[in-house]
Amino acid sequence: MLLFSLTAWLLSACGTRQKVGYFPTGEIEYRAPLNGQGVMDGEAKYFYQNGAVRAILPYRNGRIEGLIKRFSPDGHLESSEFCKNGETSGPVKHYYATGQLKHSSTRYGNVYRDTSRSYHPNGELDQMIIYDGKGRRVDFHFWRPDGNIDAAYARPFFLADRDTVPEGQDYTFEAVLGARRSNVVNVKVLRPRTGVDSTKGTYSRTRYIVRRPMPGRHTVTVQLYNHWARKGSDTIWTIETIPISKSFWVTPNRGKK
Repeated sequence: MLLFSLTAWLLSACGTRQKVGYFPTGEIEYRAPLNGQGVMDGEAKYFYQNGAVRAILPYRNGRIEGLIKRFSPDGHLESSEFCKNGETSGPVKHYYATGQLKHSSTRYGNVYRDTSRSYHPNGELDQMIIYDGKGRRVDFHFWRPDGNIDAAYARPFFLADRDTVPEGQDYTFEAVLGARRSNVVNVKVLRPRTGVDSTKGTYSRTRYIVRRPMPGRHTVTVQLYNHWARKGSDTIWTIETIPISKSFWVTPNRGKK
């Protein structure tokens, strides 16, 4: 049993070296080809205990480089993603057991880029999330399984360049109402009560600036008012009021006396 719990180094009849790992019960857990230096190099296969392929990982001189595929115990492709220097770098896709695409996105490390899409089992678009160049969500939309837009769904969130700022610098943010973001969404800053300026926003009408907050943890609280106005009418109805909060930190200047 001790032998099976360890990794074995094998030499096949054709002279190709492999690294083989075993489950404690003796089944093969993975097989990986090795180069002349004894480093993983080539297509490594990982298995479930029933012998089905669990994942295929492409190695290049010890690093995962290329298309990774993962499979379910019954053999259907669950996901695929490109990897570079050991990190996700490019398209990521997930699939239903039927082979229907479930989700697609573009990711670099843990940062999403461009647009991600999720699908209902019948193939209709479920949701679409749009990211900016910094990996922040800037808009999203939802659809019902019948293909109609689910306009009732909204999730407010903050857009901030960073959550930690040095002492003496400003903290800036925007408040966005997701799929129902529009020019008739008004924002009232409840906290902090003073020291807040504003300028034209990038993703909403207004970007807010908290001027030189003191060191420590701060919480910004705003109230979003979602209005509706009939075209050509001066009457505006408030159809939704949503409070949201966001915390950020100000790091002290250690050299300051």
